[in-house]
Formats: sequence, C-alpha cells, structure tokens
Amino acid sequence: MHLQVESVTKHFPGTQALRGVDLSVVPGRVHGIVGENGAGKSTLVRIIAGEMAPTSGTIVVDGQQREFRSPLDALRTGIAIVSQEGNLIPYFTGAENISLGSETRFAGVFIDQRRVLAEAKALARHHFPGFDLSLDTVVSDLPPEDLKLIEILRALRREARVLILDEPTATLQATAKTMLFDVIRHLKTQGIAVILISHFLNEILEQSDDITIMRDGNVVGTGPADRFDEAEVIRLMIGSTLELRQHAHTLDVRPAGAAPRIETIGLSGKGFEDVDLTVQPREVVGLAGLTGAGHRAFAEALYGVEPVHAGRIVIDGHEVRIGSPTRARDAGIILVPDSRMVKALFAEWTVKENLSVGHLGDVAPAAGLIRGGLETKASWSVVDSLSIRTSGGDQRIEELSGGNKQKVSIGRWLFSPHRIEAYALCIFIEPTEGVDVGAKSEIHNIIADIAARNAAVLLISSDLSEIRALSHRVVVFSRGKVVARFDHDTVSDEAVSTAMAEGRTAKGRA
Repeated sequence: MHLQVESVTKHFPGTQALRGVDLSVVPGRVHGIVGENGAGKSTLVRIIAGEMAPTSGTIVVDGQQREFRSPLDALRTGIAIVSQEGNLIPYFTGAENISLGSETRFAGVFIDQRRVLAEAKALARHHFPGFDLSLDTVVSDLPPEDLKLIEILRALRREARVLILDEPTATLQATAKTMLFDVIRHLKTQGIAVILISHFLNEILEQSDDITIMRDGNVVGTGPADRFDEAEVIRLMIGSTLELRQHAHTLDVRPAGAAPRIETIGLSGKGFEDVDLTVQPREVVGLAGLTGAGHRAFAEALYGVEPVHAGRIVIDGHEVRIGSPTRARDAGIILVPDSRMVKALFAEWTVKENLSVGHLGDVAPAAGLIRGGLETKASWSVVDSLSIRTSGGDQRIEELSGGNKQKVSIGRWLFSPHRIEAYALCIFIEPTEGVDVGAKSEIHNIIADIAARNAAVLLISSDLSEIRALSHRVVVFSRGKVVARFDHDTVSDEAVSTAMAEGRTAKGRA
C-alpha cells in the first residue's frame, strides 16, 4: 500500500504545528521520521492514523484520496499506530489484547478462549518466526519488548499494511532492540511499510530505507537514508550544529566526605535483596541492569511502590519506614517515573492542572478553594524555569511533544519552590524516554541542577551513555543483587555491559 501525504497543515490555538508537509511511504520499506520535540512528528502521524484531522491538505492511499474521521477509519484502510505509551489492557492476556474487539465467539455470544489463544499463536508464528511469546500470560507480567510485539500483532491481525512505530525502543535493552529490528525486517519482506519514529538517530540511520527530517512543522530534508549521516541530520533538525552541555560540573560539586543523604543497609524486597548503598548530597548515582535485574524494583521500593521485606533505610542520619509513596514523599523522597502518560500525567488535563495536582495545599490555602491566581503564577514559574514549550497553562498535556511532557512530569515536583531544598532523594527512571537530542540535553541539565541543590539523585536508564554522562558512580545489578560498582573515571560501557550480562561481581572502585 502506497501512502502519500500532500500539503498537510495543522493549526492549534496560538500555534501552527504543520506547514504544508509532504510525505511518501512505500510498501516494503522503513521510513524514518526525525525532528526535535515540537517539530511536528507526532501531529503528522496522529493525522495519518486518524487520531486528528488536518486543517488542510490530503491523504492519498494507492492513488485514492482518503478522509479519516477516526483511528478506526484509518485501520480499515490498513494504517495502524503503535504508540509510545502503549495501549494494552494490563489485566488481559496477550492473546486477549490481540483479539480485542474481534474475538471468536460461541454462538456469537461467549468468547472462545482456546480459539483466541490458538489464533494469536498462529499469527505470531506467521509474522514473528523464531520468537516465543507468552500469549497466555497477563501483559502486566510481561517485559517491555513482549508488549511491543503484542501491540504490533494486534495491528497486523487487523491487516495493517502501514505500521507506525512511535519510539518503539525507548525503554528496551540492547538485545530486545535487536529482536524488534529483526521483526521489522521480516515485516518488510511481507510488503508492509513501516513508519519509524525514534530519537535514537543511529537507529533511524541504520534501520530506515528512507528518512524525513522535520523542523518547526516543516519538512527540511527527505530522501534515501544512505544520503545522510548523523551530523547532517542533527544540523537539519535544529538548524545548526548541536553542542550538548557537558556535565563535568556536577562531578566537581560533590562534597568529599559528606554525610550521606540516604543509606540503605541490607535492603531486600520484591526483585532485589541485601542492597547496601549510600548516596551523598549533590551526588548522582546511576543504577544499571538488564530487564528484571532488580535495580528498578529497588528504586521503586524506596518510593514505597512495593514493600520492603528486610533491611533499613536511613535519611539524613535517621531511620525511616516507607510503606507508601505518601510516606516516601513525607520523608523527602520523590520519583519521576518512566511511562509518564501512564504513571505521572493526566492526558486530558491542562499543563497547569498537572503541575499543581500534588500541591493543592499551596494553591487552596483556605476552605479548599483553589486560588486561580496562585496556581497560574506558580505554574508559569515552573514553565519558565524548565523552558516548557506550551501555548499556555490551559493547553492540554496530550497536545505537547514528548520532551515537554517529560518536563511537566519533572515540574510536578518543582511546583512549590520552598519544598525543593527539602528533597533528600530524587529518583529518575528513564528520564529522557522518547525525547529528542535537544530536549535530552535540557533534561540532563535539570537533573544536574536538582543535584546541585544538595539532593541525592538515583538515575535509572537503559541508555548507558546517559548514565555515564551524569553519574558520579555507577552501581550494576544482576539477579536482584549488586554485582559491580564503578567511579565515573573508571566506568566504561564494556565493563558495565559485561557485569550486567554475566551477573558476576566486577572489579570497580565504590
């Protein structure tokens, strides 16, 4: 199926998201789309997928002009999107999610669960030969890579011929990324066109047959991928050569010999055991590990997401007991999670509402009534300080780019300035998930600035270069235990990857 976008524009109140965009997507090829946050990528693919209508312009499929009034219209035409945030029902199995809305039934009434599972397995064997998916498992118990494949299968069951993948590798480990790329290559052999959106430019260049580069709602470059290198793509994306700010200054401000802000002693919980860790004020400690290694479970337990089974948590010299996120916040621990649209933000709420929701006591000091002036003033202070690009505090979160959504997710904790200095530990999980190179640098700067306010910081990222850039120390987990510790000046991707994969204690200075 040949898809063409012709002269598409899109206006929102106060901004123009797309300016006469043309795009041609050819069967059996991967078409990569790149651009900074706010460049128009998400708006473009949402129009193609029928999630919103263009202000002007046309979509042409196999020579016929189409008008999509809903995602169902696009899907019936053969266009499907697998969004960055995901759209699976967590308490359904993989097979149930794949067949949702078109299940095989007895007498047209009762769902035939055996048939549903058998059909899902047959679909997986056809499109993903050689891969073993647990399609009878509830998806909340599956790793991120399996969730992506299940979403792709759900689209293929509906006979999608153009598949839009929005940041599909944002939270995947290297081996899972390799698996996904193998799947994409197999889909190409079946004549399926793939639109790939990713902020990992090396992935775009390696996996795409064609590339379109966007800036400020315009297409500024397009053509076969082998005509571009990474430097040229970045230049076209931002209009100049990007110089990412270095973070060596965070290494200089860590006070030598300072009393730790947080210390865990023999801490054990679901997915991790016997973890001893100290983090000083102004120190960033990176936690690395493969999926299920225990580093994420450890960090979430510090925030009270899961209970601690044994061990001690000491903050500023005082032992604390944390059994819930509320108690964690009271103790001075905050968490900026991954999957922001699921765990942190309300899509249909405004920027102002998302920023203030956790601080209603500050904007409703009397009789529980929100004082709009206070809320607006505090919200705009956060918007200005984090350079959140928005048309106003009343703009809905779902209309923002990925990088600006992430800044709002961080900004929720910065809404009340007098509380910032009280944070003992700030935990960031995949802080630059699905954001472009420019926004990534800005978010790195925000993390560095938060650490400079005397906070201890834990950083979890599937991007080892990000961990190396920001961390004073790196602690590696495997099978629920700490297996290696490295100082900033001794860490390398090879050493960390080896410790992660082999699960053995590696030599490194703690």
